[in-house]
Amino acid sequence: MEFIGRDLRHAAANVGTSPFEVVVAAIKPDRVPGGVAAPAPLPPGVTRTGVLDNPEVTAARLEFAPAAREMVHTHPYDLVVVPLTSSRLEVQIGNGKETKEYAVGEAVFIARNEPHAVANLGADR
Repeated sequence: MEFIGRDLRHAAANVGTSPFEVVVAAIKPDRVPGGVAAPAPLPPGVTRTGVLDNPEVTAARLEFAPAAREMVHTHPYDLVVVPLTSSRLEVQIGNGKETKEYAVGEAVFIARNEPHAVANLGADR
């Protein structure tokens, strides 16, 4: 994962011999920054590994064991959840709840202060 700060000139090029795919998340410049908070406590079966942490953005990799489930919680900042494996998940955002097979890279946006939770309903993850 790479973070490119505001107003930093940048470019990318594939210098390899195979196709290269990326996911890009842009923070809109007129979006009011969210607050800061310590990470939410992890329930049994969920592990967190930090990937990126600087004054402007933080990213972590979460791994959910089979049947692992978060409690409903909020954060003072926006979240983008991107599955790294195909997974049957229950995703609750506010009063809505959806259970489905999420594909690798299928992004889910959760607005700041929105109550949410994720549960792994798959048998192998």
